[in-house]
Amino acid sequence: MTGAATTTATATATEPDSMSLSERVKDKRLAISAGVFLVRFDSTYKYSDASSSDQVFVDMEGQLDLPISEVVGNFYALWRITDHGYVAGTYSRLRRSGERRVVQEPIVIEGDLVSLDGVMFARLDYDFLDLNYAYAFHRKEQSLVLGKAGFHIFSIDAGFSLEGEFVVNGEAEIGKKGDEFDFVAAFPLIGVVLNYQLGRRLIVENVVDFVYLPVGNTQAIAVRAQLGCRYMIAPWFGLKAGLSYNFERVEYTEDSVTHEVEFDFSGLMAKAYFAF
Repeated sequence: MTGAATTTATATATEPDSMSLSERVKDKRLAISAGVFLVRFDSTYKYSDASSSDQVFVDMEGQLDLPISEVVGNFYALWRITDHGYVAGTYSRLRRSGERRVVQEPIVIEGDLVSLDGVMFARLDYDFLDLNYAYAFHRKEQSLVLGKAGFHIFSIDAGFSLEGEFVVNGEAEIGKKGDEFDFVAAFPLIGVVLNYQLGRRLIVENVVDFVYLPVGNTQAIAVRAQLGCRYMIAPWFGLKAGLSYNFERVEYTEDSVTHEVEFDFSGLMAKAYFAF
């Protein structure tokens, strides 16, 4: 009896090492990961009014001295609904705002280079949710390739204000300029996921997503790429780390006023992975 118990315990303990990637995929129906991106940020905001020719360009990091390094949270879920079909979603939110008192700050207004002595403020709040259907069109013992199509849904709340003394062509005037906007839009998304198992516990995961399509008075382009490795500590739990790159550009026009938001963040990612 003692020998049999020992054999059973040994088999259970080594079960994670004996599972191929294909077996892991078939064994689990739901996967959830949550973590952070430790990234370097570069974000800009541009305001253009066609009726008055007003234009304002704000470099969020360069002019407002916002920190270049940022921590961005991320949540991801994958649900297997058929043997080869999956429903997946990912969510992230960004909060970037700053205010700075400036002296002779160069700003473009109405096509002219204007000097501002006063206060500059800008805000960029961005939430995005990706919902997609993924199909495993290649699945072997050690490799898995998913093609996916869905929607990139985002919500933007942004604005700027400039207040103080403006000097244009040597002439000074005191005043305030500013605007703000918010909207929600959805764009089609396509992407591919490539997984390859290097060892019984180590899995390489690559993700590439692409979004582009003008919809009404809004245009958006987004590119997302991730290269990482997932290490399975247990059959239901693992840790994922790697590199991530995200680029987003949104142009929104309403009543002759165009808002352009552009940002990219790239750096390290660290996530906890759960499978059920």
